[in-house]
Amino acid sequence: WDTRLQEEEAICAQFGEAAAVIVVELDHLKQTNTESGHAAGDDELRVAGGVIRTRLGDRGVAARLTGDRLAILLVGASGPDARALDADIVSALTDRGVSAVSVGARRHPERGLFGALADALAMLDSRGRETSDRHGQSAAQIDDALAGGALTAYFQPIVDLADGRIEALKAVARWHTESTV
Repeated sequence: WDTRLQEEEAICAQFGEAAAVIVVELDHLKQTNTESGHAAGDDELRVAGGVIRTRLGDRGVAARLTGDRLAILLVGASGPDARALDADIVSALTDRGVSAVSVGARRHPERGLFGALADALAMLDSRGRETSDRHGQSAAQIDDALAGGALTAYFQPIVDLADGRIEALKAVARWHTESTV
């Protein structure tokens, strides 16, 4: 992804080409993995990848940035083109039962494509903090839960079903309150 971004940035800088970066965050992927298992999460990722591949076509390139974030590079696209693709992808994901939010950022000559990616990620991170604040899970509350022993670590094996070998361990933290776990 980084190599492709560098290559496209060089072309954009040399020829004045318009470009945009869209970052799609799968809202409930971590929850799906925890509640329904990684196979269900993998299915959600396959649906998201298929939607993005179909909607994007040959207009750009997509990659998985993190566990729940996918990035799209659109070269030669205007702001309205990127916004239309962005809306189309989120709508198609919603139609297939995948909750997602996306943020797009246009390339600016002084900041380039890496700047556009950083802007999109910052907007998503800001959104995440707002969501967390709305649910009352501030950093102070998390610190209090840690200090008060309300967080418990559980380790779950990831097993190869073919031979029963443990391939890895997954650590999960559970937050215990009076009304929830």
